[in-house]
Amino acid sequence: MMANKIGHFAALSLVMLCVSLALTACGKKEAVVQSGLTLDYATTGVSVVSDEDDFQKAYDEAVKNAREGMISLDFQNEAHSTDGKHFTCYLANSASNLYDMCIVVSAEDNLDDYLFTSQLIPPGYAFNEIDLSRALAPGTHQLSVAFTQIAVENDEQVIKGQTLVAVNFVVD
Repeated sequence: MMANKIGHFAALSLVMLCVSLALTACGKKEAVVQSGLTLDYATTGVSVVSDEDDFQKAYDEAVKNAREGMISLDFQNEAHSTDGKHFTCYLANSASNLYDMCIVVSAEDNLDDYLFTSQLIPPGYAFNEIDLSRALAPGTHQLSVAFTQIAVENDEQVIKGQTLVAVNFVVD
């Protein structure tokens, strides 16, 4: 097992050395423009590892950072109502998330028009029914649903991640 880890570390070190030599040989320090996008070379956030322990620490830190910034979504893309105000739905804070979540439903064309705002809900909890602040007319309305992860740090609420999806609210 240890020989396998050392082999992976050696292979990774060789790849990093080849990339470094290629960049040095090309002498490319300026940004590259491709299809209207500017691609630049990283100047910060680069970790240099000198042994297997440093590599493992850098890898563990990268996995931790990726996990903390991840939002797992759990919802159904349609909600139904007969009166335009009370909807059956499924909007959840996935059990795999790390943080409590606030869910906000707003008009698609005006994100400041809040139709529903939840309290913080812990991972693994969901809404099966919600009441909007005002009734919608019969028909299908595509509304925006914001999922916002919030943590409490030093007695302050801090946004840890946020994403916006469209959900059809159908009034029969």
